[in-house]
Amino acid sequence: MEATTVLSTFASKTRLADISSEAVAATKRHILDCIGVTLAAAAEPAGRIILDITQEQGGNAQAGVLGSGVRTSTISAAWTNGALAHAGLRRYRLLSVCPGTS
Repeated sequence: MEATTVLSTFASKTRLADISSEAVAATKRHILDCIGVTLAAAAEPAGRIILDITQEQGGNAQAGVLGSGVRTSTISAAWTNGALAHAGLRRYRLLSVCPGTS
């Protein structure tokens, strides 16, 4: 069985009741940290560059970019939000982790 199949099967069968309250609390904290650094990065010089690139590329206004009024394609919004989160983590060096960035 492929790793992706194993992981997706595990994830689809896991219920909230199967996860410890400590893990749920930590996950909520990490998500809030990620949103916070993403919002902060949008106002930083590196974040402005990321937003400028996204705006220059255009795209259908299907999804929003955190910390800005920018709307773009879902793919561009995903890239931009991830890039901003990564830039924010680098800038603010949080001890927490942000899902999807490293």
